[in-house]
Amino acid sequence: MTDVSTLGTGRQPLRAGGRFRVPQVVEHLPLVLLVLGVLGQGIWLIHLLRTSWFGTDDFNFLTTRGPVPGHDLGLWRPYAGHWSTVPVLLYRALFAVFGMHSYLPYVAVVVAVHLAEVLVMYALLRSVGARPWLAAGTGWLLLWYGAGAEAFMVAAAMNHTVPMLLALIACLVVVRTDGSERGLRIAMVLGVVTVMCSATGLTMLGLLGGLVALRHGVRSAARVVAPSLVALTVWLLLYGRHGGRGSIGLDDLRLVPSFLWEGLTSAGGVGLGVGRTGGLVLCVALVLVVVQRLGPSALRELAVVGAAVAAMQLVLVTLGDAPLGSGIASSGRYLYVVLFLLAPGIALVAQVCVDHARDRIDQRRLEPGGRLVPVVIVVTLAALLAAYTWKGVSGERHQAAINEGSAGVYRTWAYGSLAAVDAGERQLSFQWGFLGAPFELLASPHLRSRMPPPPHRDTRLDAEAMWFVQVGTDDAGMFSPTRISVHGLTGAGARRAGCHDLTTDGSGPATIDVPTGSGTEIGLTGNSTQVTTQLFRRYAPSLTRTWSVAPGPVYVATSAKDAILRVVLNGSGTMTLCHQ
Repeated sequence: MTDVSTLGTGRQPLRAGGRFRVPQVVEHLPLVLLVLGVLGQGIWLIHLLRTSWFGTDDFNFLTTRGPVPGHDLGLWRPYAGHWSTVPVLLYRALFAVFGMHSYLPYVAVVVAVHLAEVLVMYALLRSVGARPWLAAGTGWLLLWYGAGAEAFMVAAAMNHTVPMLLALIACLVVVRTDGSERGLRIAMVLGVVTVMCSATGLTMLGLLGGLVALRHGVRSAARVVAPSLVALTVWLLLYGRHGGRGSIGLDDLRLVPSFLWEGLTSAGGVGLGVGRTGGLVLCVALVLVVVQRLGPSALRELAVVGAAVAAMQLVLVTLGDAPLGSGIASSGRYLYVVLFLLAPGIALVAQVCVDHARDRIDQRRLEPGGRLVPVVIVVTLAALLAAYTWKGVSGERHQAAINEGSAGVYRTWAYGSLAAVDAGERQLSFQWGFLGAPFELLASPHLRSRMPPPPHRDTRLDAEAMWFVQVGTDDAGMFSPTRISVHGLTGAGARRAGCHDLTTDGSGPATIDVPTGSGTEIGLTGNSTQVTTQLFRRYAPSLTRTWSVAPGPVYVATSAKDAILRVVLNGSGTMTLCHQ
């Protein structure tokens, strides 16, 4: 007998072969929810980032990579040791369209890349056998990963996230085309662009090459990655040797275990809200699942490659940032990269656990009250995801607060430097830790005309104290006639021009006040290991800056005009002071 309820409706029966079919809307519900989450995350991030502003890397790209004639270092010279051609091109394009009137277009790039990465990862996981809900759940973890918010809330992080997106797209193309000739060629081209972004591109090239090798053989993998490696080698020989971070010592390799522990347990545990023990459990569970050959083979291959490349990424971090200690491995940008690489492993472990739990649930359904077990599990998982999302939101708020604080500092430095250059001064210091940029180049008409109006308050003095003072072993050539005053020091003729031997008298730290005139310099020789400098103008004090120095000759210079330069030393005993 025909089921007349379906005639003329174009609908399929709800029952087929005695089993209920899952409605199409339910089948696509995981992706729908993930897309809604992506849209919500995008709106939320743009809202948070409305008070952010340009920072160190942004200023370096905008002042020395194109907009200012005569100061363009070009497309190929490394930045902080990285091949950065792609980020440089992106910054040039953004500046050509938006100038520096707003930071939002720049940071919107990394927001868009982050959202695209989540969707591409979902598609990749589905293509290698992950179930819809598990692929969407893994994508949700990546989407709201507050511990890695630095990677998608700071514009300069595009040098890490853009190569990740390109490599994930390349992996998806390889999987979807089943390693066809056309698919491998597309992956090869994307691989070349990937390594032109940063050292993270080399890591992501490893992900692409490893996946191709496991699925289609070493020869195919070599065809895909060889052009990228050749391009990288040529770049290293021609340009990469200049402007790097310094030589890599073999002693740094002994730090690899601590970097691996810090990075893997933080990304897979602390950042997800389950602590280092949870991260360790995840790593152990992944090893057991792979050894037992559980779960879909394609997903297992991707998980193995991802975990191996995550370790490779942390080894590269060790070699590049060893002097900073293993704690740098848990910085937001690195946690973000590592978690994305571990994402297939998370999906694999979750799928194996779900399969095991499903069998147990089917048995419990026959027991009294057993039908409530799936409901309890679903409600519990939903509550955990809600708590995780809130944790992610909190992490993003924290990063937004950091961005807002640094925005005030950089506005002070940028507009204060403009005022100082307008007064005829020149920048003497260009680096402080990882901070610093040639702020004086902002006075170029090519940049000044494309910046927003300056803040109402006077920021010149604080900018001068930070960037228009120099302390070190190099003579700035700014000695000029001046009379000084000293405190905490005794010695004949200290105020007259020339060199004088002075001795600390124990009444306080050795302090020297120097009228700057049109710019001045003094020389010091003693056992001090710290020099603190501060400027005063019309009795208004600047912020202080402390410089680490080695005992021996030290020059202190400033180009700040018509101010008082105060120099405070931490040494004691006898020292020699030279001035004119």
